[in-house]
Amino acid sequence: MKLLKPNWVNHDEKPIFSVDVHQECLKFATGGQGNDSGRVVIWNLLPVLSEKAELDESVPKMLCQMDNHLACVNCVRWSQSGFMLASGSDDKLLMIWKQSKGPSGVFATGGIQKNYESWKCVYTLRGHSGDVLDLAWSPQDRWLASCSIDNTIIIWDVQNFPAMLAMLKGHTGLVKGIAWDPVGKYLASQSDDRSVKIWKTSDWTCSNTITEPFEECGGTTHILRLSWSPDGQYLVSAHAMNGGGPTAQIIEREGWKCDKDFVGHRKAVTCVRFHTAILKRQAPKSQKPQQYCCLAVGSRDRSLSVWMTALQRPLVVIHELFNDSILDLSWGPDKCILLACSGDGTVACLQFSENELGTPLSEEDKNALYQRIYGKSATNMENGSSSVADMVIENSELLQCIQEKVKPPTLPNISSSNHNNNCVGPVIQNTTLPSSNGLICDISNNNPTTMIKSGNLAQNPAFGSNISPVKAIGQQLETRTADGKRRITPVFIPLNQNVPESGNANNLISCSRATSTMNQSLDNRTIAAIGAETGISNNKGIESTVLPKAAITEQEEGRLDSRLVKSTKPLMQPLKVTQDVFQSFPYFKRTPTPVTDINPASFISPSKVFQASTSGPKIPITVNTKCEYQKTALDYRVHVHNGCVHTATGLLAKVTAYRLNVGKLWETYVGSPIVNFNFCSKCVMLCSLDGSMRLLDLHTGSIIMPAISLTTAVIQCAFCPKGRLVGVITECGILRIWNIETCSAVLATTCSEVFGKHGAVMQFHITEHAVPLIMFANGHAYSYSPQLMSWLVLNTKDPIMRHGLQTSMPKEFNKNYLSYPLTSVQASTNAFAQQTAAIDLNANDWQTQAKIIFIENQIKLCEAINSPEELKHWYSMLAFQLAMSGNEKKLRLLLNDLLGSPSIAGLKERTHILDISKHDLLENILKQLKAHIKWQRLYMEYNELYEKYKILRKKEMEIAPVSLKSSQCTITSQFRSVAATPAITKTETESCAKLDERMDMT
Repeated sequence: MKLLKPNWVNHDEKPIFSVDVHQECLKFATGGQGNDSGRVVIWNLLPVLSEKAELDESVPKMLCQMDNHLACVNCVRWSQSGFMLASGSDDKLLMIWKQSKGPSGVFATGGIQKNYESWKCVYTLRGHSGDVLDLAWSPQDRWLASCSIDNTIIIWDVQNFPAMLAMLKGHTGLVKGIAWDPVGKYLASQSDDRSVKIWKTSDWTCSNTITEPFEECGGTTHILRLSWSPDGQYLVSAHAMNGGGPTAQIIEREGWKCDKDFVGHRKAVTCVRFHTAILKRQAPKSQKPQQYCCLAVGSRDRSLSVWMTALQRPLVVIHELFNDSILDLSWGPDKCILLACSGDGTVACLQFSENELGTPLSEEDKNALYQRIYGKSATNMENGSSSVADMVIENSELLQCIQEKVKPPTLPNISSSNHNNNCVGPVIQNTTLPSSNGLICDISNNNPTTMIKSGNLAQNPAFGSNISPVKAIGQQLETRTADGKRRITPVFIPLNQNVPESGNANNLISCSRATSTMNQSLDNRTIAAIGAETGISNNKGIESTVLPKAAITEQEEGRLDSRLVKSTKPLMQPLKVTQDVFQSFPYFKRTPTPVTDINPASFISPSKVFQASTSGPKIPITVNTKCEYQKTALDYRVHVHNGCVHTATGLLAKVTAYRLNVGKLWETYVGSPIVNFNFCSKCVMLCSLDGSMRLLDLHTGSIIMPAISLTTAVIQCAFCPKGRLVGVITECGILRIWNIETCSAVLATTCSEVFGKHGAVMQFHITEHAVPLIMFANGHAYSYSPQLMSWLVLNTKDPIMRHGLQTSMPKEFNKNYLSYPLTSVQASTNAFAQQTAAIDLNANDWQTQAKIIFIENQIKLCEAINSPEELKHWYSMLAFQLAMSGNEKKLRLLLNDLLGSPSIAGLKERTHILDISKHDLLENILKQLKAHIKWQRLYMEYNELYEKYKILRKKEMEIAPVSLKSSQCTITSQFRSVAATPAITKTETESCAKLDERMDMT
C-alpha cells in the first residue's frame, strides 16, 4: 500500500468537505469552501498516482474550477455514467454539471487562469429550504437523491431535470446522509434524530426505522455518510454507539438486524464508503475463491480504517492522517485506490495492490450472485421497479414496445418553419423577399431593380430550376443614386467558409443599406426576411433613391468577406421611390415578417405572418396630435399620418398603403386621429380616437363595412389566421368579432369581468372559430365561451395551473395559433409564470394529482374553444400520466368512455368529440398503454374489447346500412328484424350482450 498526500490539491487552504473519483479513474472532484463562494474543482488523477506526471509541467493538475455556488459545497458526486457531476451546497441548491466544448476561465481571475476542461451548469435544482448535506445517484442514473438540514429528502427525476419526483418526510432532525440500495429497492437515510430510515422506492414510503444503535449518539458530526455494500446484503451506518464507544453499525438486509458493528475509533464515525465492486481472492487453507466486500471508515479522531467483510480485523488503520475530521471517502472503481478529504483542506490517496484488496468479480460472476440472492441479474435491475422487472411479458407483440423507453406524447410539428405569434396561413404565392429596409429584392423573374451576377440561390422547385447553388462571391453588387453616388449592395455570406453545395443556411439574399448585412442562421428550407418599421417624413416634392436605414442590432451586424472585390462598373439601375423618403420612427413596435418554406410539399400547413401587430404605437394620441407611424408585413406597408391636413373643422389623418415591390396602392383620409390599425392579406382595419372602426380593402382602399361606433378607442385589433374574422377590444372593455365575408357580428360581449385587474392587454388573438384569446401583462390569459356565457381560464397564478404548465407543456414548442391556439397562448404566458414561480416544499403531496387535474381541464378547454388537434394530444397525455401514476380506476373510466357500448346505451352516446371519433382517441391511448409492461393485461383486455366492438359494428353496417331512425332503435332490434338473414345469428346477439356485460364489469 502507498500513502500519497498531494499538497497541490487544495481550496486555497479552505476546508474540503467532499471528494469523489470519476468512474474512469482519470479524474476526481472535490467540493468545499472557496474565496467568498462555494467551490467545485475537477482534478487530474494521473499526477496523484504518478510522480513522473506530477513533475511534468505539460500535464495539467487542475482541470476545471467552478465557483458558481454562493455558499460552501458540502457534497459532490459523479453520476454512474460519468457524464454528469452533481454538487450540493449551503445555498440550498443542487447544480448538475456537464462537460462542454470550448475554453473557459477560472472565476474571479479575469480570464488569466484558464480551465483545461470546460464544465457548465446545465440544471439548477431548487427545492430544499436548508443546506444540502449529501447526494446520491441511483443505479443506472434514474434518480438523484439529496438530503438537507430541512429534515427532508428529495428525489429528482434525472430524465426530466429539474422535475421533483418525491419529497420524503419523516425525520425529525437534520438529514446528514443517504445511500441507495444497489438492487434498487430501497433508499437509506441517516439523521440527527438518532435513526436510520429505510424507504421503499416503489411508493416512496418508509419501510423501517432503526433507532436502537443510535440512542446514545449526539449531534456532533457535520455529516453522517452511510453506505450500502455492493451485494446489497449490508448497510453500514455512521456514528453509532456500543457500550459507550463509537462504532460503525452493520445493518443486515434480512430482518434489518443490528448485532454487528465495526469498532476501534475513538471518536464518532463521520463517513463510511464501500468499494463499488464485489471482490474475491483465494481463501487461506481452501481451494475455493472467497467473495467479500471492502469498505473504508473515517472518523472525527482523524484516523482512517479499511475493513473487509471476510476479516474480523481491519486490513489497515492509519492514525493522525489529517489535522481535522475526515469528511468524505471515495474508491476508484477501476483501480485499487481510496481518496479521503478533511476539514483541514487536504486530500489523501491510498493506493493498494490487487494482492492486498483482491480482484473484482466479473460481470458474469456478479450476475450469477445476484441471480442466486435476488432471483434476477444485476444488469436487468431497474430502480424502484423490481415488481415490474419481475413481470413476464404475456403477449409477444409487446416485446418490442417494452424495450423502447416510455416517453410522454408531444404535439406534432405542423410546419418545419418557425411559428411566431402570427405564423399560420397559406403559402406565399410570390417569391419576393422583403429586405431589411422594407424594400423588395425580387428573385423570381429578373426584375430590373436587382440584378445578381454571382452568388445566386441554390436550386429549388419554389424558385425554378435555373438557379445555381451559392458560390464564392466574385464581384460586388453596385447601385447608383440619382446624384451619381455609388452604393454597394451587400450579399449574405455565411461566416463558415466551408459552405456545402446543397441548399442550407446560405440560401438567402438580403438587401440592406450599404455596409449593413444580416447575419442569420437558417435551416435548409427557410428563407428569412427581416422587415423594418420605418416612417415617411413631411418633406414634399423630393425625389430620392436613398435607401432607409434598417433597424439592425449589434448581433445582426455583418462583416464583409475578403472574397469581395471592387467592381469597376455599375451592375444595376437605381431604384426610384417617388415623393417619399423613408426614415425610422422611434415609437413603432417591430412587426414580425414572413418566414416561408420554399418547399411547400415538405409539410402539411405552410405558414407565414397573417397580420401586422395587434397593438398601437406607444405614444399618446389626442385630437390635436401630429404624428406618423406605420406597420409592415406581408409585402405591404400601411402608413398613418395623424394631423396631416388642416381643415376648418379640425385635423385629418391620412392613410397610405404600399405594395413593397409595386409602390403606392391608395390613400384615404379619416376625420379622427387613428390610434391603432391592423391589416391582413385582404383588409385594413382603422381604429380612431373617437371610437369608430373602419374596414377597407387592402388592395383598393374601398370600404367593406360602414363605420362602426365602439364608444371608446380600440387598444387591440386582430384578424383570424385566414382573414375571415376581425375583432377589437376597446378601452372600456368592449369585445366585438365580425365576419368580414357576411358583414355580420359573430360575438358581442364585454371584458369587464377580467378587464383592468390584470394590467394591460399584451396580446389578442382570434381563432378560426371566432374564439377570442386575451393575454394580460401579469401572465393571466382568458377566452370567452358563448355557450357558457362566461370567461374561461387559460392561465393564472393558480398553483395547479402553474405546476401543470411547467411539467406538462411540450418543450421547445413553436407557437401556432391555427392548429394549437390553447397551447400557443399558454406557451406565451408561461414565461411570466416561470419568472414568478415559487418552490413548493410539499410537492409530493399533490403534484401527481395536480398534473391529472390540469390535463383534464385542458381537454375541456380544447372542447370549449374547438381545437381538435390539441384535444388528441391532451387525451394521450392524460393516458400517459394515469399510466405513470398507477391510477387504474381512472384509466378504466377513460377507456370505457372512449370505447362506448354496442347496445342501446352505446347508440345514445356521443361517438365523436369535435368531429374526432372516440375510437381514434382510444387507439392512441392503447398505443400509450402498450409501452407500459405494468399495464399489459389492461391493454390486452381493452384491445380485445375494441376488436370485438369493431366486428359487431361492421356486421351491423353490412346488414343494416341505413341510418338509425330514432333513439329506440337498437342493435338488438335490428338483429331481430333480419332474423331470416343467416349472417346474424343468435350467438352474435348474445356476444353483443356479453360485451356489454364485460364493459359493466370493468
